[in-house]
Amino acid sequence: MVAIDVNERPASIAMVKQELERLVAISQPVGTLVTTYHEHNRLVLAAAWSPDGPSSSPGRDSCIVSGSSDGSLHIWNAATGQNMFTYRNPSKWYAWACALAWSPDGNFIACGGDDKLVQIWQVENAGTTAVTMKHFFTYSGHSNWVNAVAWSPDSRRIASASDDKTVQIWQIGNTATHKQVETYCGHPRWVEAVAWSPDGNFIASGGNDRTVHVWDVATKKTILIYRGHLYGVNALAWSPDSTRIASCSWDNIVRVWDAITGRTLLIYDGHADGVNALAWSPDGPSSSSGRGSYIASASKDKTVQVWDASTGDTVFTYRGHTYWVYAVVWSPDGTCIASGGNDKTVQVWWAI
Repeated sequence: MVAIDVNERPASIAMVKQELERLVAISQPVGTLVTTYHEHNRLVLAAAWSPDGPSSSPGRDSCIVSGSSDGSLHIWNAATGQNMFTYRNPSKWYAWACALAWSPDGNFIACGGDDKLVQIWQVENAGTTAVTMKHFFTYSGHSNWVNAVAWSPDSRRIASASDDKTVQIWQIGNTATHKQVETYCGHPRWVEAVAWSPDGNFIASGGNDRTVHVWDVATKKTILIYRGHLYGVNALAWSPDSTRIASCSWDNIVRVWDAITGRTLLIYDGHADGVNALAWSPDGPSSSSGRGSYIASASKDKTVQVWDASTGDTVFTYRGHTYWVYAVVWSPDGTCIASGGNDKTVQVWWAI
């Protein structure tokens, strides 16, 4: 900033702010706790981070939405743990399933559950202390529990996976569009996980049949079926470049495999119990290769483990939870992780 040559100085105060926040991020020891959210009354089943830019780190204005088994949804500040908004259904005192996804454009939150519905909430006043959710639409196409939801990269469509053995793709536009539902029926049993490829062309779905199906969004044609797991598949995540998929199971294993050939590239066996959730680190300063450097996996063994997505080497094991961990999500810039579970807390901590 004090360079004699004006051309060598930062072009704007925004660039100065971003660089200072980057320096703060890399100076934090891995595993350092940023904040703990304590407002849930029952176990935390799911969480999603607002799609803020790298300037959040984890950001004064960055938000997390988390859902628990009392059927409530909470939006709160990722840096301070301050509650911003809570939704409670007065007619629902317990939820056996909760699936959350924040749209890439930041405007909507999708929530699915054991009531067979997917609720779409419009997020208002994001980036302020007055964040609220306004109900926008209810999707009622499933005939059984909704276990997972995923937004398309352009935020126009949703894929929802259900115990009714289907994955359904639908839009939240006008009334006519609501009726335009596309259904994938390739699984013979419950579908527990769904993930949309970052390039928007494919969907991966996995479930109780111990398989993961990769299929074309446009044609619903199955491209391949991955059969590496011994038990049901709990969660899926694509690499940022859409070439690899990570899947986890009750078999204590996370597998990384080629999304085109189905060839197993890596087996991670660092957990001592079933793996409930996983998340691939996003592109960003920590992922200069563009492929996503790390995977975080959450387990019934009470840990979240961060490991190298190419070698399988464990980078760090987070032991802040006192019971099973059900949810794990990276911050948009890849520096922090939020994890939640049976201890009724969501904990935000520095990941790399």
